[in-house]
Amino acid sequence: MAPKRNWRFSNYCLAVIGRVFSVAKNLDIAPSNPATGVPKLKAAPGAKKADRPWTDGELNAMLTAADPVMRAAIAIGAYTGMREGDVLKFTWGMRWLGYIRQNKTDEELFIPEHSRLTKILDATPKTVTFVVINTRGKPYAETGFQTMFHRYREEMLKAGKIGASLTFHGLRHTVATKLADAGADDKTIAAITGHKSMSQIRRYTRTASQKRRATAAIRLIDTD
Repeated sequence: MAPKRNWRFSNYCLAVIGRVFSVAKNLDIAPSNPATGVPKLKAAPGAKKADRPWTDGELNAMLTAADPVMRAAIAIGAYTGMREGDVLKFTWGMRWLGYIRQNKTDEELFIPEHSRLTKILDATPKTVTFVVINTRGKPYAETGFQTMFHRYREEMLKAGKIGASLTFHGLRHTVATKLADAGADDKTIAAITGHKSMSQIRRYTRTASQKRRATAAIRLIDTD
């Protein structure tokens, strides 16, 4: 599967097969789980990380040049950590007394509204229930929004305003990475992103912790 698609999709297939045969084994339908012990593939050395965090410059450039709808979508993703699908479902009613109210994994979450997000949403035309809408006033389907985002991203890339491999989902990584760099612990980050698995959160805190320790170490020997 890896040569046809990529290593990440191969690992996903392995996980699905493993889950199916785990259930089958428990039901005595299969004698064993053939996925057990099969090692996962790793990214090739030097491969670009998927959904990398956005830099501050990239975020500012994308927000500045975007039309009101795209600006609102990017701002919601950048300042709440919502997934793309949740951003497209975002309604004006989810703004509540200075908070963004949302449901993630069947739990209601309240996230304080970032001051920049407040300014952008206040300036966004309110015509229907949903915030991110197409020219017909309807909420975007994911494929339609992805097409629009891809077109806008390519324009900004050609203009030299952003770097390569920028994705909308990278905004979610941006939020978590910024919080980790600022010293937030795993539970604090999860309170924003809604992650249930702490192992996912540690992908961000691990790098941030290394940076803080390395900075402290250099300061010990840099006396100039």
